[in-house]
Amino acid sequence: MGASDPSRPPDARQSDDVVARRLASIVAAVEDATGEVLAGSPEGVHDLRVAIRRGRACLRTFRPLFERDRTERLRRELGWMTTMLGSARDPEVLARRLARRLDRLDVEERMGPVRRELVGDCRAEADRGRAAVLAAFETVRFRRLLVELAAVAACPPYRAGRSGRDAETLLGCVRKEVRRAVRRADRAEAQAPGPRRDAAFHDVRKAAKRVRYAAETVRPLAPTGARRLGRRFEVLQDVLGERQDAAVARRLLVREGARVGVQVAHNGFTYGLMAEQERASVRAVERRWPGAWRRATSKKARRFLSP
Repeated sequence: MGASDPSRPPDARQSDDVVARRLASIVAAVEDATGEVLAGSPEGVHDLRVAIRRGRACLRTFRPLFERDRTERLRRELGWMTTMLGSARDPEVLARRLARRLDRLDVEERMGPVRRELVGDCRAEADRGRAAVLAAFETVRFRRLLVELAAVAACPPYRAGRSGRDAETLLGCVRKEVRRAVRRADRAEAQAPGPRRDAAFHDVRKAAKRVRYAAETVRPLAPTGARRLGRRFEVLQDVLGERQDAAVARRLLVREGARVGVQVAHNGFTYGLMAEQERASVRAVERRWPGAWRRATSKKARRFLSP
């Protein structure tokens, strides 16, 4: 990856703007997923959220390439939309998890109107979130977001002397994301069990996701290496996603169990039982975490990033 030799054919890695290509694919995914949401597809909200997250991650990871006044404004607007989508998606994910937990309990362990209060309330919250998303689609703000995203993809606002064809800079940006993930992992492992540890591992998950998305972007530069890195960080992301889901569910169960346990015709036993199961899930994930982390950050996985 040294300086180019004018006597040799152009390096194929320098011949295509991989960032512009990535942004164009994200625009297409956003448009498709928006249509899915409007059509009532069960996974439309998830697909749109993922597409928009990829857009935000691309603009952040490759920030050194861009005129930031424009891309940072777009990132903020994409963040607004991901938060909106989260209000619809997260309660639905939680409802499904809690429903599975309840289904696995023996009949005598399900005390009181747990399903209605837990699963029903989460689904009602998801319905309200979905209604908010559909209302947002009708706003000028959302339409402007789509127009600006398409404009940035069609003509990325690169700084003078920078472009999405510069392999050295692009791979350097991916290296930086890996280093960020390493720092966050170190902080997470130093935390004692509790809410701070949960939040720290959630931050590791978000950093792992950005590494994965960055690897997807630079795959044309190093197909085998980028694919390997992306897959290993995707596995890591999934492991930490299970940890986050269990931690969120446990906090809800502890809070709601304490609330309903003192009410007539309710019983906090089932909540406590399910909360302990979620605690066990967190512990099980933490046993899997070191192996997934070692594979994701191994020299083999990162070899193509070497300067």
